[in-house]
Amino acid sequence: MTPFTYNTDKITSSSSGKCQGLTITPFNAGHTLGGAIWKIRSPSSGTIVYAVNMNHMRERHLDGTVLIRQAAGGIFEPLARPDLFITDADRSPVITSRRKDRDAALIGIYFRRASLLCTT
Repeated sequence: MTPFTYNTDKITSSSSGKCQGLTITPFNAGHTLGGAIWKIRSPSSGTIVYAVNMNHMRERHLDGTVLIRQAAGGIFEPLARPDLFITDADRSPVITSRRKDRDAALIGIYFRRASLLCTT
């Protein structure tokens, strides 16, 4: 197992044949700890961005995906205009409530069940 850091480490194929010159780079997906968007670059076939299970919103414990950069005003340049973009729509029907409402609900549950959560 080889550890990688986002946007800096690349896997480059040195083999001959169809995989010659293939480069794979991980980028932060923002969905889970260690989750990645993969940029696969082939000198002969172009660029593929594999971006499933990504989260565009910043959470308390995770930054959002690097795909959309709010400060830069758009798409993160190294991931812009791939030849093929693969993604999913698993979370598309989910309507996320505001963080303030989620926190209030969590605190409400805690105080209703405080005697169950506290151990002696």
